[in-house]
Amino acid sequence: MAFAVTSSVTTTTVDAARDQCLPIMEGDDAVLAARLYQISDVSADEYLANDDAYYTPFYSSQPGFISYTGVITQDPDVVLFLTIFDTEENSAAAYVAAKESHADYSDGLSDDQETLLQNYYGVISFTGDDPHGDINCVKGFDVGDYLSARMFYKLVADRPQAAAAVSGNYIAWTAVESFDSYSASSGMGEYVDNDFYFETFNDEDDSTDANQLALQNTNLDPTASLIYNVVGQVVFDSDHSGADGECESVADIIRSNPNLSHFEDIYEAATNAEGYYIGADTWTVFAPTDEAVENSGLVIDDVSDYSAIRLLLFHEVKDQILTMSDLNCDAGDNLIEMGSGQATRTICSKDIPIGQKGGGNDTPAYFVSDPIVGCNGVVQMVDQVLLPPSTVGWYSGLGLE
Repeated sequence: MAFAVTSSVTTTTVDAARDQCLPIMEGDDAVLAARLYQISDVSADEYLANDDAYYTPFYSSQPGFISYTGVITQDPDVVLFLTIFDTEENSAAAYVAAKESHADYSDGLSDDQETLLQNYYGVISFTGDDPHGDINCVKGFDVGDYLSARMFYKLVADRPQAAAAVSGNYIAWTAVESFDSYSASSGMGEYVDNDFYFETFNDEDDSTDANQLALQNTNLDPTASLIYNVVGQVVFDSDHSGADGECESVADIIRSNPNLSHFEDIYEAATNAEGYYIGADTWTVFAPTDEAVENSGLVIDDVSDYSAIRLLLFHEVKDQILTMSDLNCDAGDNLIEMGSGQATRTICSKDIPIGQKGGGNDTPAYFVSDPIVGCNGVVQMVDQVLLPPSTVGWYSGLGLE
């Protein structure tokens, strides 16, 4: 479908666009980061597949994560990555953590395999989604199959953002059946003089035509100078709601995993006991497998309510989402305070975390499989029940010899 070219100064009001889904307006703080890389000695498909496998679990475990997207651009040697976090602080923290982890990830890359061409981050000032989709457009962000994007240098610093976002372009795009989403952002920090816009469609030709409309209207606007333009195919997109579109909580993960049925019994016994309390929004859970519980000698039905609560909390870290890269291997700094108040110790081999050890464990509880990331935390399966020192009061309520 070819779009009619209309002047970008033709705008509609914010209220007129609300029915088309307007969940984020200026001041809501969701932060978009966009990065262009040039790659060599590897195909874009392979590069993005490796990046998806490494960084999607990494980013999705970071506080405030909303979405992560990888795009093959019109240049087969250039790829685009987009991340969205809920606040500037969480976006910055994730970026720092990613830089620290990149050294490990890039060990398998040749020195010249990737070059950062362009970096950007900014506040999302407008997001419009498919009118037939989730009205919470960013939180349920559904990126289409094809993406086009533009980064501008603002010759006029006080250019009205709302007028630029709710434009004739957006109105034209939403009339197309394959339209999926559109986002506008205003640069922050060293990028305060920049803007970044992108839209997605589920049809390649519609995406290309949409980009052409935006570029032609940009030529009519003397306040904008184009820095770069990207047209490409979305290779992967992940958001915090999970692949099925429904957010899977830590509790959901415990209840649905076939290897955690005994731990689920402990979880239900504790959370249904009188006196149980919820004192955190996010959790890291070291969950013993069924075999681990069977080998421990625990008889869950015989455990007192108080000890069940403390045992569950001894397997949980409150208000922290800890992935492998967050676990400290340095002696003296490898203790983690658990929800019960006692600590477990991270055990490492060659500076790589391999398990957790409670004061009552003779050997470490080794990590089993990869961490399972949920919308409010992470579950790491272990091959032993974590135990506090036998001198801890509630230990006797576990019925262990």
